[in-house]
Amino acid sequence: MDKEKGFIRRNKFFVLLLSVLLLIILSLTIYILTQKLVEKNNTPIDVPTQEEPTQEDAMITEFLGTYNRMDDQIHFHWSYSAGKTEIESVHLYHSKDNPIDVSSYSSWTLPRDSYGLTTGDNDFTLIITQANGKEIKKTINVFVKYVVRFDQQVKQKEGRTRVTLTYQYQKEHPVKVPKLIMLDDTINYNRMDYIDTKYKEENGMIIAKSTYEFQWYEYPVEYQQFSIRWAFEDINDSVDFTLEKGNATQANPNEN
Repeated sequence: MDKEKGFIRRNKFFVLLLSVLLLIILSLTIYILTQKLVEKNNTPIDVPTQEEPTQEDAMITEFLGTYNRMDDQIHFHWSYSAGKTEIESVHLYHSKDNPIDVSSYSSWTLPRDSYGLTTGDNDFTLIITQANGKEIKKTINVFVKYVVRFDQQVKQKEGRTRVTLTYQYQKEHPVKVPKLIMLDDTINYNRMDYIDTKYKEENGMIIAKSTYEFQWYEYPVEYQQFSIRWAFEDINDSVDFTLEKGNATQANPNEN
């Protein structure tokens, strides 16, 4: 032990130099290992580049159709993307025998009484024909109300109001006589009677006229307006109208 201490005292410079070298080697080793670890963690991952998908064919993105009973027409709207292939034509079909060329349009209106349309379910197909002859198709179903074209007539009699609803339906889809419902609870009446329904056929359509009559408590009848509903309960359909009781009179312009 004394010999070792003596050796260190005699060689202080070399021992110090050796210690410094060992510290430098240790520091360099730690630095190199740290750098390798950092480089490993930061190495970018090679992600294979994906080419953007190309749309070769046209694509119908929207095709809608709704029936409007107010104008008795079906209203269509559509949109599509052309892709890389040239579009030759666009047709709207209800049947193969009667296509409609709509190449220059994005909407179309079709009267119900044309093109062999029926009440109930109707299928329509939009067909895009490409220059290469390929057809892109989309089919939708449009429901046409069973009862169409309403009109109401009113006649005032002594103490009574007679109201008639004229409506149409297809012979193949018959409907029952509608029920008349009073919607205004403030209107009092003595009784409401069903009178009759008259029918006439024209071009496969039945034109029906159903009549009801209100009898009022008071006479002369006080003029009032109120709401009624014609309810076709067998097909879960209805239409509302305004009805008048009594006769509206205008004040004499000479009266003060």
